[in-house]
Amino acid sequence: AIKNAASDIEGGVVDEKTIVENLKAAINNVKSPENTIYTPRTDVYYTITNARGSMVYDPEHAEDVDGMGNEFLWFTNSLDKDNPYHQWGFIEEDGAYYMYNVGKKLFAGVTLSDPKAEGKYFYANGAWMFSTAPATVDLDAGTDDWVPTPNVRVTVTSAVTGGSYTMSISTSYTGPVITYDAKNDGGVPMTFAIATTTQDEDVTAAIKDLLDNIAPYKEALQAAIDRAKAYLEELATYPIGDGLNEYTMEGSIEDLQAAIAAAEAALADEGATKESLSAAFTALNEADEAVSVSLNMPQAGMWLRFTAVAHGTYLSAMPVESPANRMAFVDEPDGSTVFYFDGNTLTSLDRGLAVTGRDAGKAGVEGVNYWFEESTHTPGKYSVRFNPDGGANRYLYAHDASKGYADQNGADAENCVFIIEEMKELPLTMTHQDGDKYFAAISLPTSVATVSGARVQNVYMSDESNQAIYEATENTGIPANTGVLLMGGNAVVTLILGDYDEAPDNNALLPLELSVADMTDGLVLGDPEGVLGFWEPEIVYGTDGEGGETETRPVRGFTAWLPVVTAGTNGVELVQSANGIEAIDNGQSTIDNAPVYNLQGQKVKKAQKGVYIQNGKKMVVR
Repeated sequence: AIKNAASDIEGGVVDEKTIVENLKAAINNVKSPENTIYTPRTDVYYTITNARGSMVYDPEHAEDVDGMGNEFLWFTNSLDKDNPYHQWGFIEEDGAYYMYNVGKKLFAGVTLSDPKAEGKYFYANGAWMFSTAPATVDLDAGTDDWVPTPNVRVTVTSAVTGGSYTMSISTSYTGPVITYDAKNDGGVPMTFAIATTTQDEDVTAAIKDLLDNIAPYKEALQAAIDRAKAYLEELATYPIGDGLNEYTMEGSIEDLQAAIAAAEAALADEGATKESLSAAFTALNEADEAVSVSLNMPQAGMWLRFTAVAHGTYLSAMPVESPANRMAFVDEPDGSTVFYFDGNTLTSLDRGLAVTGRDAGKAGVEGVNYWFEESTHTPGKYSVRFNPDGGANRYLYAHDASKGYADQNGADAENCVFIIEEMKELPLTMTHQDGDKYFAAISLPTSVATVSGARVQNVYMSDESNQAIYEATENTGIPANTGVLLMGGNAVVTLILGDYDEAPDNNALLPLELSVADMTDGLVLGDPEGVLGFWEPEIVYGTDGEGGETETRPVRGFTAWLPVVTAGTNGVELVQSANGIEAIDNGQSTIDNAPVYNLQGQKVKKAQKGVYIQNGKKMVVR
């Protein structure tokens, strides 16, 4: 203020009385820093300035308007205190203060439409505009101490919308005054200086007429009605449901329709007042904001399949040769295109490895966290975000079909758009074949209600020899986190998910949820040298057969394994029980039709546990 006073005295532009008033105001603020509420004078005109510029009306930007045709408040670095477009006055009514531009003869307010998208209304942010509708202006230092005295924060509360906004001058561009209120933002603290103590009576009369004008309230309410109706039409286009690629709706369509009808009635009322129109606007706005839709996101415990929208291929955990260990995109879906989501990571069904960003994963290596978002490029579809090594966020990217591998890119890239399907039936590839029979030793984190194409088997160690015995059970499904052996006549079987909690009896297999790089106390299903059985992982896979990095016994997740019973055992042969139950192609069981006798020579209808004779041979039923 002292510098301004010295400059004004030297330039002789401002009268001595105005200089004294400015100095008195500055001294008073310094003496009373705890007084954070500032009451503007209504008998003077001000200039409003901060370190970035001065707030003005600029006729050269008269063509720059918001979606409703309102001109913006601008700022300049060439303040002219005598220019009415650079001067601001206040008028008071019922304890509320309204700010107006002297030259423009309009109130300062906040735009109801996005200046970057004409006709798109919103209420949270925007730019300051000139309006025929008054907006209450508060001058204070707010709750923060970073607005230094005698500067103030300028906040406007729309009489129509009820929304409050803070004035800021941006540093990033030369443009309208914006709404912003971040701590330590240098564009927020404003200095008010008296430009003149002489007021124009014509300007005062015009502003009083605007204060009594009901038209802006009607215009704003009509715009809100139009916007709400357009929103109803938009809502009708969303697929509403509980599944993926569908939306969940919050709020009530009926309440919004009722608010629209009430707003139309208020608008048609010949006795409408500013208060009744503002109330109708507020009610309609609240009903509008209460209705929203959000794309359903994958949840923990789901099995997922990803389809790249760009070229219709499926994300596969089978790695490509180059670039090394990158996930592939394939034309046909199979078990490698199914992934389990535990709420953070993705693990391949067929490989049992947690994938790491764009890579297919390695045994014993933890997966990275994944998040799902609605695509900014294609609404209604998904982007898959991951955070490798805790670094910057990346988005899964499907290279063009000719390249066929996964990469990473920005969220708005076309090849970062996916359809995500929740899988209720899992295509499981059987891992080993013995004659016309196929086998897999599995454990899953979710229960399986029905196994189609294979039969659940018990596995236990023989009492008489170093063998693992398997026999069919009456189990039709698999409980969660339960190790079982499957045997069937098909290379691929179907696991139909659903509730099931009956665990097989006498079963020695244990579940392995996550892959390990070095299993030292267990045996896994394999057929080294053509002998099907449970063997040390090194014998089955070799040192790198499952993507192990430095360890020698890597084992994939979702595997059922057999504990080592006798120290030094490097494997046991898998042998079918002599109870005569075998699996056939359709996954059902059959029993040899030859009669069964007990050791007393009596024919039995059903063999229980014990020793029996069938086809002249002794058999043991356990």
